[in-house]
Amino acid sequence: MDVANFDFLTEQEKQVYRLRKEGKTYKEIAKIYKRSSSRIGQICLKTRYKICLWKDKRPEGSLRNIYWGCHDARIRNCLIWAEIKTIPEIINYSFSDLIKIRNLGRKSAMVILIKLDELGYKLKGENS
Repeated sequence: MDVANFDFLTEQEKQVYRLRKEGKTYKEIAKIYKRSSSRIGQICLKTRYKICLWKDKRPEGSLRNIYWGCHDARIRNCLIWAEIKTIPEIINYSFSDLIKIRNLGRKSAMVILIKLDELGYKLKGENS
């Protein structure tokens, strides 16, 4: 996704997000901008959150939002990082695909699985 045309992002947010998507680490980006790596992480998370909010405001983003009362910040942040925001997007993942998402472990994946089951949805490849 090209963020160059997003007017709602600052120049620094655009540049940091682009560098991160190119595979640079927080530490490498921090050296460029003379900031701490944790601050760069905060900027990346804030940028991803802004992009997700922007996607939700578009007509095609009106499908049921995946953050349906997700009170667990880890799960919410992992889904934002993976750019997963709707139920149709997440049900295309298998359980093994879910646990491969950065910082999303088995317990968090189980929470997602239970919540989807409550809503009547199943992950790809799930039998019962």
